[in-house]
Amino acid sequence: MDNLQLILARVLKKRGLQIHANAAHLTHVAQKELNLLLPAFSNQLFVQSFSQGTLLIESAHSIAAQECQAAIADLQRAIERACSVEVKEVRIIRQTTRKAS
Repeated sequence: MDNLQLILARVLKKRGLQIHANAAHLTHVAQKELNLLLPAFSNQLFVQSFSQGTLLIESAHSIAAQECQAAIADLQRAIERACSVEVKEVRIIRQTTRKAS
């Protein structure tokens, strides 16, 4: 009997969804790692997407963006260790729609 992980990977690849599933997993891992690296700003930094090696992070405040900028190298290493995917670039943008809690 096949392992569920193998079956899921095969089905996702067959349907053309493997890239999207991997990107969703990476964003989940990135948010978790970001919260561990910068717990004081966990309610102000939100991982939005990962596409073509670029991770997009939304910041609710400029100070949170500065702190995130300083932690980018550690974040990239943590993501690469957890997901075995190279994060070539991290972009931090100011928040446009979501309100920080």
